[in-house]
Amino acid sequence: MTRTPYLPLYFSWSHILSDLTDAEYGKLLKAVVAYAEGNTETPELPRHLALAYRFITDTIDRSGRKMTNVRA
Repeated sequence: MTRTPYLPLYFSWSHILSDLTDAEYGKLLKAVVAYAEGNTETPELPRHLALAYRFITDTIDRSGRKMTNVRA
């Protein structure tokens, strides 16, 4: 994972995550922020949150690689 000084959150995700409760959304966001800060330990999440976590962390990694290429 390449760390970036920001966490990309896209409006297009809102419809994907719209069925989550506030508590689930908060748990997911806390796990994603921890990942973006460098914690690569996979958190214990229910299956539906784990799925969302994986697509979001993949996006973070892609964004980090793009930033690395832009800086090079």
